[in-house]
Amino acid sequence: MKTKKTVIISLIGFGLIVALLIMLRIYNAPKYSSELNKKADCVLNDVDLFRFICASKCDVFCTSTIGLEVKFSLDDSDEKKTREFSLNVSSMPKWKILDEIMRLNPEYYWKEKDGVVNILPSQPDKDFGAVSPLDMTIPRFEVHRITPLFAVEYLRRLGNENNIPITTPFHEVAIKRGIEFNDSGKLEHPESYDAEQLIDVVIPHEVSIRECLNAIALANPPAHWQAIKFRNNKLVLFMDSPQPGYHLDKNQKKTLSHSP
Repeated sequence: MKTKKTVIISLIGFGLIVALLIMLRIYNAPKYSSELNKKADCVLNDVDLFRFICASKCDVFCTSTIGLEVKFSLDDSDEKKTREFSLNVSSMPKWKILDEIMRLNPEYYWKEKDGVVNILPSQPDKDFGAVSPLDMTIPRFEVHRITPLFAVEYLRRLGNENNIPITTPFHEVAIKRGIEFNDSGKLEHPESYDAEQLIDVVIPHEVSIRECLNAIALANPPAHWQAIKFRNNKLVLFMDSPQPGYHLDKNQKKTLSHSP
């Protein structure tokens, strides 16, 4: 009996040690991705959040994928749109640099979601109620062999079909000029594109607009997206990158510039 009791006590003690080791491992696990834990020097002089997130202009985060939901409107004055700031730090983890930038921009906060740095307003926009259009959902999102630009056009179409107030610059120009712009989720001639420009995104379940934007940007990084309030209480979506596939080719520009 004594031996059995000793074995039970030993097993309990062993279990407690294992549980403690697991807890320590969880506690010491990196809070952010390996990219954000890298140390960097950062010198920013009189920039705003737009210039900061631009993948081609910010050396520190040039390899990062970033999304920015802004709290102002395209119709606001430049003074309301921008808050310029400067920062000079050395050998600091990128996540701490982001913390510092948000400290200088208290109207916003950041979080890492799906491997993307998302920068969001600290307070919800009263015009949209408690839920941002970016957090509204569609039943699923799936595209194959398509450019990021046309993936966003298809996302806009699905969002509108589900009464989500989002738009894109190209859609607005097409409406204004009375021309059709491809939002079918398919390229008419995918073989005419460089295969490296084409992406596949499959999300076979209910998903938010924000999550779809993150997935599109991650499919061909680095990239960044922006969402800005537009007329009629819509959010206009921008997706950009120095990478191919994020811009109109010559034929598409010609179609978009056509006036009937």
